[in-house]
Amino acid sequence: MGTPSIRALVLLVLGVAWAHPAGATPVAGVPLVASGDPEAAFVRLYFDPEDLVVSATRAPKPIDQVAENVTVVTADEIRDMNAHTLGDVLKRVPGVFTFTFGNHFGATPLAHIQGSGEPNPFRYGHEDRHVLVLLDGVPWSSETAGPFLDTIPVGPIERIEILKGPASSAWGSSLGGVINVITKEAGGPGRPLGELAASYGERRSWDTRGEVAGAAGPVGYYAQAQAQNAKWDQPGPAGFEEASAFAKAEVLLSGAASVDLSAGIVDVETDAGRLASQFALAQSEPRAAFARAGLDARPSERLGLRLEAYRFGQRLEQFAQEDGTFAPRGELLINNLYDEEHTGVQARATWAQGRHVVVAGVDYRHTDLRARTDSGDFFQSLGNPARFEVEPAIDRWGVYLNDTIRAGRFTLVPGVRYDDSSRTDPFWSPSLGLTVGLGRGTLLRADAARGFSAPPLTYLASGGIDFDPNPDLAPEEIWSYQVGLETTALPGLWLKLTGFRHEVSGAIRTAASPGPNPNTWENQGTIWRTGYELEAETARLGGVTLRGGFAWVRIEVSGRDRDQDQHQAVVGVYYDPDPGLHAEAVGRYVWWDYGPGASEGDHNDFLWDLNLRKTLTLTRTVTADLFATVHNLFNGDAMYSTDRGQEPRWLEAGIRMRF
Repeated sequence: MGTPSIRALVLLVLGVAWAHPAGATPVAGVPLVASGDPEAAFVRLYFDPEDLVVSATRAPKPIDQVAENVTVVTADEIRDMNAHTLGDVLKRVPGVFTFTFGNHFGATPLAHIQGSGEPNPFRYGHEDRHVLVLLDGVPWSSETAGPFLDTIPVGPIERIEILKGPASSAWGSSLGGVINVITKEAGGPGRPLGELAASYGERRSWDTRGEVAGAAGPVGYYAQAQAQNAKWDQPGPAGFEEASAFAKAEVLLSGAASVDLSAGIVDVETDAGRLASQFALAQSEPRAAFARAGLDARPSERLGLRLEAYRFGQRLEQFAQEDGTFAPRGELLINNLYDEEHTGVQARATWAQGRHVVVAGVDYRHTDLRARTDSGDFFQSLGNPARFEVEPAIDRWGVYLNDTIRAGRFTLVPGVRYDDSSRTDPFWSPSLGLTVGLGRGTLLRADAARGFSAPPLTYLASGGIDFDPNPDLAPEEIWSYQVGLETTALPGLWLKLTGFRHEVSGAIRTAASPGPNPNTWENQGTIWRTGYELEAETARLGGVTLRGGFAWVRIEVSGRDRDQDQHQAVVGVYYDPDPGLHAEAVGRYVWWDYGPGASEGDHNDFLWDLNLRKTLTLTRTVTADLFATVHNLFNGDAMYSTDRGQEPRWLEAGIRMRF
């Protein structure tokens, strides 16, 4: 038995040793199903849903039993920031360093958590793949590079749970963290509820969306659709379009079982304009479609079961054309196509008794990938074939077990997971978390975990432009340690401070290839990430609330003679004198610390947005929100690359009708 296996067993033994024998009385209010599942009403009998976290152990539990560093963003917060994309939301989360290809409506985002990846994929590779993105617990991440965040529309989102740091003992490959997007629930009996919204702004931007939730007999339903468009001028004529639709239905079969179905489709087109450093005109078209069916059952008061199957397809086309510098404008430079089909099954059992909430489950996922590259005259002159195409496949599976053990002011959370695949070696991911209530509204959190990031299928089997695949790649390994304090002991102030230390071994980096192409990927060296996060919020005084967050991380790489210091700040002033009026001014700043010689732009400014909302009651059942947003209020300049321009100040306004 290898060292990881021994460590996993030790952690589980510690958890068992902590617990007393299970009592006969179940823990009052311990939820047995995930938030958003048909039986979520069971949870509401005891706790406010916003105080429950699903993603830490894959079963909801009160926030004071969560040992991980977690941030939750709600639908109300997303509404008030007038977010158009998931990237707009993540930019405001301390500890989430969001790199965008430009700063404008619809800019493609790459998310890193606590320094989990280099910001520029053209220099270092797509390390946003270290962050696992989920939609209602279904993996949304790609086998080609990182997750396609712009294929998750914001309209159906009820809440977003962000786990900062590896969550491999519950979810598998998630070296950097987890972003779990949880959608709105189906409606219930009575009058259907709905919303229609439209906005229009400068830069020829507009956004229209609508949703409805209700029930038709025993079937509860929710449906949402959205379309948006924008044109921008930095660094040249370019634009963004998105159209999406999402629906779900839930049927109660009996008092102890229910079925839920959901499906969605998203089509995005982004024209990045001219990239001067690459002498190219660039466009991308990510698309996604998915369907999911689930069954919930409760054979007994203490036991909850969940079984679901899903089909998820995503397609990314990247077009690069000559910009006229070396060849006629519009002539083919290089086009890439990545077409993925994922089929998966997930099963979970939750047992609540005495001091324990035990969660055990299994995940399976099969992926078929079609990767194709068409090269123009320039790349053919470098040795590329006119067309290169491969169709590899991979199977991944994992089993996991965790326990939440409550004893007075203490909560212990041991967990372990075993992952394997058809192309890489197996991996054990143990974890151990602890929360301690210190009194006076103060909670101590600590956790230690081993995690991993699985090599993408493109790295293992298909390669890419100038890259040969490496079938011998192993998963990147991380040992992570975090400790944090959250308190309201100071009058009128909430504080949260977290320190972390992550050690990544076998990091996947580019290397010289012995094959026909000049480059490949190899496991080489170690990366250390050390830092802290500080968040604060004041009590409301005169309708005014202040919020702020700061994150700093030092990245040390073996063999590199210079450390990298990244930091991020988010500050905001919120004004809510009554429920019908809301105003917020939020500034955000990121320092990527690219280092000497990098082709970076000027990113020394805070970027501020001003959001205003006024709610009017039109009838007993109809309300209207009048809202407006001023983007880049002070005309800040914070472009991350000379190719990715900063859009100057622009205004949009709209109306949102709820009935």
